[in-house]
Amino acid sequence: MGESLKNQHRVIIGPSAEFDWLVDLDSKRRELVIALSDPSLRPERAAEIKQELAQIEKDITALTGPIKAQLANAEVRTQQQPQRTEAAATIGLVSLAVDAFASPEAAGRANPPSITVGGQYTVTDYGYFAAVKTPEGPTVRCAPVLVGEAAAAMKCEQPGK
Repeated sequence: MGESLKNQHRVIIGPSAEFDWLVDLDSKRRELVIALSDPSLRPERAAEIKQELAQIEKDITALTGPIKAQLANAEVRTQQQPQRTEAAATIGLVSLAVDAFASPEAAGRANPPSITVGGQYTVTDYGYFAAVKTPEGPTVRCAPVLVGEAAAAMKCEQPGK
């Protein structure tokens, strides 16, 4: 799952060592949380895992700024692209995912989560798809589609079409 997410990010937004590291840290964090729930875990190992988790949280927090800057740069590039709605949907969903990585407990506050991209597009994440309110007025439904094994694209269309 992590490799697929990294590949999609590379294709849609562009390469980012920081984003790749964020995904790797999140995977490691999930593994450690699972290990920590093992009732037969030795207390010494539990203490080590808690230290590792604290460091992972610090690293994730440190990565959030550079990744958000990359996304802001991607936003600027979308202003010139013919597929602005698709680009806004992608940037919005990745931004929401970065927020969820950085603060898993905060991610559940807004349900469904939404974000404004480029000051014009409101992207709301419904899980399998996103609703994007465009500056022209209509709300479109956008969903990522896989193109081969290592690529993805965003497809947007008005509901009912």
